[in-house]
Amino acid sequence: MPGSLVLVNFLRPSRSWTQSTLNSHLLRRFGSIPARAGLLSALIALAVGVLIAALAVGVLYFSLHGNIQQNLQARLDDLSQNSASRQQLKDDVAETGAGIDIVALFDSSGLVAESSSIASPEFPANLYEQVPDDGVGHPIDGVHAGGQDFHALAQKISVKGTTYTVLTGIEADKDHELYLLIASVFALFVPLFALLSGWLTFRSVRSSLAPVEQIRAEVENISSTELSRRVPEPPTGDEISALAHTMNSMLGRLEDSRATQLRFLGDASHELRSPIASISGLVEIAQITGEPIDLPSVNGILAPESVRMQRLVDDLLASASAQDRSAPREEIDLDDLALTERARLATLHPALKIGGAIEPVRVLGVPDALTRAVRNLTDNAAKYCRERINISVETSGSQAVISVEDDGEGVPDSAKELVLTRFGRTDESRNRSTGGAGLGLSIVNDIALAHDGELSLTDSPLGGARFEIRLPLAEKG
Repeated sequence: MPGSLVLVNFLRPSRSWTQSTLNSHLLRRFGSIPARAGLLSALIALAVGVLIAALAVGVLYFSLHGNIQQNLQARLDDLSQNSASRQQLKDDVAETGAGIDIVALFDSSGLVAESSSIASPEFPANLYEQVPDDGVGHPIDGVHAGGQDFHALAQKISVKGTTYTVLTGIEADKDHELYLLIASVFALFVPLFALLSGWLTFRSVRSSLAPVEQIRAEVENISSTELSRRVPEPPTGDEISALAHTMNSMLGRLEDSRATQLRFLGDASHELRSPIASISGLVEIAQITGEPIDLPSVNGILAPESVRMQRLVDDLLASASAQDRSAPREEIDLDDLALTERARLATLHPALKIGGAIEPVRVLGVPDALTRAVRNLTDNAAKYCRERINISVETSGSQAVISVEDDGEGVPDSAKELVLTRFGRTDESRNRSTGGAGLGLSIVNDIALAHDGELSLTDSPLGGARFEIRLPLAEKG
């Protein structure tokens, strides 16, 4: 996880003060994600290469050091086991043996009794006293000969009651040369490996992000009047393909929203044209004739058209606010709301028969909005019913259901979807003396959608229409 965070923080410009200078410098030189990814990959490869080189040299050091110690100890063991006399020991010492560069024999006084033919060997003082008499070789520092340092072991050897110290050594420069060779190889290939890794990462990331650049360029060229255009969707099935699909889905929703807005503006303009034309006509007549508008014209034209225009404006505002999902919500007793509407209808229309089963149900919503939705349905039912309206509340699974049905003529199947849209009216309801602007049911539909619910229209067993709002139940607890 920490490594992933480092990668994300590197590829995404940080806003923290402590990294602002570094990121500013990097962004100027490595502004693109492929460049930053390539740089990071090269740095990681370089760090890994250095670590591997250090481990390799370390392993080599311990391996070589172990082999040297084994060779030196083997020579000491050979001398200890095969020297039967002092002279034979001196003769054996004079021969260094395979892989051994120096062999020296010290007597009890610490003087060199015999050594191999290497030039001018230098040994540490008091060597005889430094080596314990335990039959095992001990590392000795400070052995030089011919300007070279030596790895050395010294061991006590007894020959016919006399104890000698025997030293064996191998030139240290031999392993130094090997270390230098390996270091040179790593010094050459680690940077090349880092550069290759960075370049491959840069190419790979740039290739992977090429569709993103195509998407960006296409989106940049899409204006508000060209929402029908779509970004290319690569057939890779990966995250970039999902991004392109999501972007196209968003563009589709924007296109639908714009088309809806244009239809709404056109329909609203059409509906407002008639009352405005009626009022403007009377005013123009009064201007031409110089006579005031008479009372019958005020009562028969001006007042009704003003009321109609005011009602239309109110419905337009309600239609716009019905889609607002940001209003604060609270738990609402849907059964209380239904009972309140029943009482209101009974007061306004005492001749109606109002019934329906009501269960206690709670939902989460905006009280004013849900009250308006139910009221629009009951007013619509009261307008078209003969004598009976049922208002019911029940639960269905995880949903609350409130239904309003009447015994009127109902809505033809061909018009059921139409009446739920803005300004949607059946041909029979287009008489504006009884019908409205066609916004009431669309407002109910918008309110239901804003509450994550839905509005449906079916035929009622009473003979008329049955409108049903389904909303999610409020969570208990």
